Amino acid sequence: MSARNIQARYNKLPKRLKEKKRQKRISLSTANRVLNKYISKPKMIRKVFYLKQEEKQLRLNFLKYMRDKAISPEDLFFTDESIFPLKAYLNKGTNKIRLCKKTQRKIKSGDERAINLRVRPQRKFNKGIMVSGGICAQGLGKIIFHSGNVNSFAYKQVLKFYREDLNFFSSKIFQQDGAQSHSSKLSKNIIKALFNDRYIPTWEEESCPRWPPNSPDLSAIEIIWSIIKQMLILFPPKDMQELKETIQKIWESIPQKVCKNIIDHMKQRWALCIKYKGRRLDKELLKKIPNTRSDDLKINLKNPIIGGVRVSYNDKFILRLKKKK
Repeated sequence: MSARNIQARYNKLPKRLKEKKRQKRISLSTANRVLNKYISKPKMIRKVFYLKQEEKQLRLNFLKYMRDKAISPEDLFFTDESIFPLKAYLNKGTNKIRLCKKTQRKIKSGDERAINLRVRPQRKFNKGIMVSGGICAQGLGKIIFHSGNVNSFAYKQVLKFYREDLNFFSSKIFQQDGAQSHSSKLSKNIIKALFNDRYIPTWEEESCPRWPPNSPDLSAIEIIWSIIKQMLILFPPKDMQELKETIQKIWESIPQKVCKNIIDHMKQRWALCIKYKGRRLDKELLKKIPNTRSDDLKINLKNPIIGGVRVSYNDKFILRLKKKK
């Protein structure tokens, strides 16, 4: 029930009922004040991924299988892709501004300069960079940048890069989500050839249950993406080249101790998901986990880039280059 609904209902009451309360009409602010006092202040509704009952059961079965086989997040090499826009998307909760009375009067009078203080122009299709990477308890793999979309052709090269990382982090099990390019026939054959039996399938297999769909809350790499996105809000890049360099500097600045803390946190997440029968791990449930954040995360963007740049190209991008030649 909203304050506006309460105001409308009260104002439509017969006069004989209003006279007893000695008030003919109430304002919207009065209805808001009453609701805040007796119910709660309005809270923002967050967008989350939807889980069907069958998907909850898949999550529960997968985590129980991993527990029975004594496989923990420490044994996995978590991988995924993420896109980073050049201009960060607006956040309704944090993008707020206070205006003095003089500026408010200018806005009412139609002053364009004052009105522009309350808006932030954005492109319809925002430029950005697609990035891939992996994390395990021993640290991060080398970052991978994509030219074009990630299809099966591009993912073939990415899998070879992941194999190089796993040669450095020995005895780790390869993990990926069920994206279309990850589960294609070409990708399946390459994964089986490169990783032998040391992988978690995203397709049906008798030997092991597949990675559950719609489960970013069970993957450690998602926490790394959120760290990078938060840092890009604090240090916004001016162009695509600076965006690329900033992402790589943030990636290389994340120490091994932070990765270890994230993996320890994932262990508790998995146990919590089993306890609550495959439920989505929202903020209320995650409060039950003790804070494992490390104070060792110190990002210095003045440091030079240490590692080389690894790039993955898709077939459409290569065809465009050939036509230009």
